[in-house]
This record gives sequence, C-alpha cells and structure tokens, in this order.
Amino acid sequence: MATDTLPGLHARIDTPAAVARIQALKGRDAGKPLLVLAASLEAAAPWLAERPARVDQYIRRCWPGPFTLVLKASAAASRAVTGGRGTLAVRVPQPPALREALLQVGVPIVSTSANAAGELPAPTLLEAAEAFGERVDLVSDLAWSPVSKTLPVPSTLVDLTLWPPVVLRPGEGIVPDWSDIR
Repeated sequence: MATDTLPGLHARIDTPAAVARIQALKGRDAGKPLLVLAASLEAAAPWLAERPARVDQYIRRCWPGPFTLVLKASAAASRAVTGGRGTLAVRVPQPPALREALLQVGVPIVSTSANAAGELPAPTLLEAAEAFGERVDLVSDLAWSPVSKTLPVPSTLVDLTLWPPVVLRPGEGIVPDWSDIR
C-alpha cells in the first residue's frame, strides 16, 4: 500500500502472525523495530506510554505529516513491533484518505518499506507490487499522492524520548520548532 512517503508492507498491530509475516517477507532481523501508522494520536495511545504534556504539544505540531516520532511504548506494544527496544516509532500520515483507511482498519498498522532487507525501497507502488507479487494478500491502490513531488523519500525520524527532540534521520518535511514548548 502507498503511504505519504514510500510504499510499504503493512499489517494490523494486533495480529502477531501478520507482523511475523512482514518480518519474514523482508528477511528482516526480529530485533529491528517496525514503524506504526495510526489515524491519530488517540488511535496510537494504547500502544504508547504516558508522555509529558510538552511531548503531546510537539506531537500535535508534527501530525498529520511525514514525521515518524519515536515514543516510549506501553506494555501493549509487542516485542515484534518494538524490536525489544521499549520504544515505538509512530506516524500519523498527511493524506486524509490514508487516515480514513486507517480508521476503517480500527487499529494502527505496522509498516515497513517494500523491499527485502538490505535493498533499496521500492519508490512506487507498481515496483513494490512487482517485487512481492503473490506473496502478499492485497495490493491497495487507494488514491492519495505522496507529499514529495519528486522521488519519494522516507519520513523524518524524530526521537521524542529525549527533550529537546533529536532528529535521527532527516527526510520529508521541515521539522517543527520546539523551542517555545516548556
């Protein structure tokens, strides 16, 4: 399925067999965490630990948008999703149609770029479908466009387990300022 950045492989966060299948499809190390896409902060909340008010204030500046935020995970977040790190990387995507699809699923979904481990991500949904073909249950061609008008780039990865926030990976979007948040 396309996202607001790169196309990816996806599964419900609450379905361990599907999460394991994603890891196997990619040939990915089980110790590497997966990204979570959610319709809203409230939808992701059961899988997140409590946060200081300043963190929630900053989250609302970033979402919806191409910012993946690393937050402390709750006990509900499985080791398969967190990679055993105690954190969860979550994004609320910009396109309203994508957020609506996430609402229809009813829970957040795990997501990872559509490629085998160690290879470059598929930049288009067509290339992702060609790479995984019949090994996936569904290729979803919902009508939303990536934020980028050029080649897709991954989301910007920001660690909010620290204050001030730390950009771990630059990507799509300009990171919102946090200097006025106390």
